[in-house]
Amino acid sequence: MKGRGIRFAELFRKELLQVLRDPKVRFAVFAPSILLLLTFGYGGITTLRETPFAVLDRAHTAQTEAIVAKLDASTIFDRKRDFRDFADLKHRIETKDVKLAVMFPTDFSRSHEVNLIVDGRTAIAAQKALSHAETIIASQFRYGGVRISSRGWFNPGFDDVWFMPPNMLAILMLLVLMLLVSLVMTQERETGTLDQLRITPYTPFEILLAKGCCGITVGLLQFAMSLALIFGWFRVPYTGSFLALGVMGLSFTVTAVGLGLLVSIWCRNLQQAMIATVVVMVPLVHLSGMLTPVSCMPDALQVAMIFNPARCAVDALQRLFLEGAGILDVWAEAAYLFALGAGLFAFAWYGFRRK
Repeated sequence: MKGRGIRFAELFRKELLQVLRDPKVRFAVFAPSILLLLTFGYGGITTLRETPFAVLDRAHTAQTEAIVAKLDASTIFDRKRDFRDFADLKHRIETKDVKLAVMFPTDFSRSHEVNLIVDGRTAIAAQKALSHAETIIASQFRYGGVRISSRGWFNPGFDDVWFMPPNMLAILMLLVLMLLVSLVMTQERETGTLDQLRITPYTPFEILLAKGCCGITVGLLQFAMSLALIFGWFRVPYTGSFLALGVMGLSFTVTAVGLGLLVSIWCRNLQQAMIATVVVMVPLVHLSGMLTPVSCMPDALQVAMIFNPARCAVDALQRLFLEGAGILDVWAEAAYLFALGAGLFAFAWYGFRRK
């Protein structure tokens, strides 16, 4: 019995060493779990904090000042400078300087009416902000009597159908194109097709460019089919520029294909490619601001996510679908995505040429 225990212990030791002695296996086992835990731990927080709000007070009474002070004292809201007029209110909500506007009419002492306007581009955060603001305002009136009128801009009914399908458009393109390009490249390496291509007159740049153009073509077809489903089946209204929508689709497709090529260059088999794709994709998607407001994330993470391509795409699509933005409104995001895609392709070409 003792001999069997020793034999089993030696066999267990051998299996453990077999699994953990390879640095790539160790990375595949431990890195994804740590990275995803950090991502969801910091980026999965949906609790509102320091939501920027401002006030348009036309009554200037002691009671309105008390309400504003109560909102400002909450950790949920962060007061910005007061609005000069309604035009200033409109401009600052459109530019995302504030998320919530609190307005008191001139006859507030008699009517006890409070108007709340919230940025509805992120439906979940908008509903939470309204709920907290209404609760705080109502608590200032011991026996009731306050009338709170609330509305959301850009998405009046906080309809998730207006919000979710356009956001998922960017996420699905990232997922499908990264998987397609990385798995096809890795499969060709395993079967030897890639080695056969390299002994042909084609240069590494031409081989990689052809694969990238193929991925971009497939991505644009997917983009067109997804738009047809969004407009035809879900009936999502669109008031933006179709030229801007096409440019954004092309720019994000270029970036997604560049990421897929870069992942495939450093992976030797399909399993590594799939793990690497998940490790890269999940943080980009989860920290894109699609579900969790970026303002709820730690300050350092908010700064880092400025360079997240998924966040650029989600933000631009929200503006196109909900604000009616044009090409001049999203040119900076498109230019950044094109530049990022070109940079990723350059790194992939460098790695492919060295190998």
